[in-house]
Amino acid sequence: MMALGSPAAVDYLFTADRALGYLGMATLVGGLFFLAFVWREGADEKSARRLLWVAWSVVLATSVAGISLAGLDRADRVLGPEMWSAALIGDTLESRFGRAWASRVILLVPIFPLLMALTMYGRAAVAALWWRLPAAAVGIGLVRTPGFVSNATFSEPALLGTTVNLVHLTALSVWIGGLVMVVACVLPLRRRADVAVVMNRYSSVAFASVAVAVTTGTMLAWQLVGSWSSLVATPYGQTLVAKVAIVGLLLAVAQGSRRLVNQRLVPVLSGRSPSGGVKPLVVSVGSEVVLAAAVLSAAALLVNIGPPS
Repeated sequence: MMALGSPAAVDYLFTADRALGYLGMATLVGGLFFLAFVWREGADEKSARRLLWVAWSVVLATSVAGISLAGLDRADRVLGPEMWSAALIGDTLESRFGRAWASRVILLVPIFPLLMALTMYGRAAVAALWWRLPAAAVGIGLVRTPGFVSNATFSEPALLGTTVNLVHLTALSVWIGGLVMVVACVLPLRRRADVAVVMNRYSSVAFASVAVAVTTGTMLAWQLVGSWSSLVATPYGQTLVAKVAIVGLLLAVAQGSRRLVNQRLVPVLSGRSPSGGVKPLVVSVGSEVVLAAAVLSAAALLVNIGPPS
């Protein structure tokens, strides 16, 4: 059993912190995209606004905690009062990881007034250019921060790896953030016709996001692994195989969700069915969220493992 006062516990918490931070960031960025382009009416729903505030808080908390945990991990120290010492945090902020996570905290500052505007004006805010442009700029900035410490940043050619990684994380954020918004805010709606409209829109967005994420993920994997032997014979390759297996299962579940949308909810739009049973869709999309969290956990583990190439 792992002792809390051990370096292994710090490493475990550090990995969990990054995975939760990735999920919070994807929910925040993808949720903003979802309200701006898929479900503008959702900006008037308290549950949708509350979800974004929770995601913002999660990103802030995990970023601050991550800076401290990174310091402990680099110094091979254990959990204790010194994790919040000015010296430890100062040393961490001089590292690449510390600067990346500090940048994330800074980028959360302009998101605060955007969320305030969303809370006060609802759909009028998300439809306005003065809200969309800053949201897009800050969202891209947030998605870029994991790339500062990504293995792709250190591979050659670095510009290609950085660009592909940014596109990959953006597509994942749109997909995963949309999934969380669907499970937490859309499917609980009692108005089945509204659920059908939103799910029909999101289905197309999700399909495009998945296609981009899988394509860019394949490019990054090959750039970092470099050979079939490294894929099966190195810890990095083996973790990557596990991640790909989870993604494959996730795609199968996503296809099931898409089929349920077409079979259960699209008839509501056309008037062929007075109501659509959403319980199977809740289970399917909820499974997607769980599997997506597993993918993010695997991605957090990969950061700790040096690629073979």
